[in-house]
Amino acid sequence: MSTNPLEALGLDADVLNAAEAQDVRPAFKALPSGVYDAKIKELATFTSSKGAGMLKIVVEIPSEKDSDLTLYQNIKKKDGSANEIGQGTFKHILDACNKSTSDIAVKVEQIKAYAKNVDGNVVKGLDNSPIKVCVRQIFEEGANYEEYNEVEAYLRADGTNVKGENLVDKYLEKIEKTPILKRTAKAGSGGSSSTAAVVTADGKSVDEMLWCYK
Repeated sequence: MSTNPLEALGLDADVLNAAEAQDVRPAFKALPSGVYDAKIKELATFTSSKGAGMLKIVVEIPSEKDSDLTLYQNIKKKDGSANEIGQGTFKHILDACNKSTSDIAVKVEQIKAYAKNVDGNVVKGLDNSPIKVCVRQIFEEGANYEEYNEVEAYLRADGTNVKGENLVDKYLEKIEKTPILKRTAKAGSGGSSSTAAVVTADGKSVDEMLWCYK
């Protein structure tokens, strides 16, 4: 087993180092849009059935019982090239937890991904660090599951990014204008075709509906 956490996770150090500071990006019946106190319950990488490198994130929101959010993002394409968005998300999560790559270890374990048991490279050492997450409520007409959540930003417990910029007010102003983001599913897609597919927060497992990215 590799002693280099990034190598074990299949991440590119240059891509992580070049990742910009976390910001609230334009967003692409679940939890209402808002800023929630949270913890990272699970963080792991794995290879999808289509051969893509994937990042699995499970966010625990203590104020919302049985409402863990499970997210998947592509970190490496089938051709082996890095996905800067997905790897940037990994960096933003570490920043939010006030951790660096030297603070974590990686252990190969069985994880559940897309409703199947797979070998995952599980990150250890986040220590239940308190963070804040900017959650967006989505309604996607015509999707298999029309209501779900996406996480737009992972922030430190005080609401700041790695630059010390407080993004809470910026995000709250944004969702005040559009508290529910509405989309229309592409014909035949089944929905949830964004770069960060997320399960609903009603306690139901919908891993099987999520896409493996090309």
